[in-house]
Amino acid sequence: MDNFYDTANRMYKSSKILHQAQEYHNACYLAGYVLECYAKIIVSIFGTNPPRSFGHNISNLDTELQNILGRDSSLSSYILNGSSDFAQILSKWNPVNLRYIASSNTLVEQDSTNFQTEIEFAMEKLTQIQIAYTL
Repeated sequence: MDNFYDTANRMYKSSKILHQAQEYHNACYLAGYVLECYAKIIVSIFGTNPPRSFGHNISNLDTELQNILGRDSSLSSYILNGSSDFAQILSKWNPVNLRYIASSNTLVEQDSTNFQTEIEFAMEKLTQIQIAYTL
């Protein structure tokens, strides 16, 4: 069984370490997985489609999050809004395009700093979810 919470924690810690070591491309790469895991946790608890059906497409996951929120607005304290809460990751992260890229300068320090801010917020929400739903 997938454990998106533990995976998010691992990727979060590694992303922070890489950011501090000025390995910005890889820090951003792993940060995207934090967001993906966050969204898959929400989908697994409140959604109707299996989380794996979304693959690594965080745009589609964000759409599903907004659909879930539209069905149950009481979940608003757990569900982030992609266009405002993780706009940088949504606009720049694609694991397929980033995995084998020739230059690791595609994602730079400012991108990594922005990604780090966004995953901090996602991890805060995951902690709230874990407490409320005992994951």
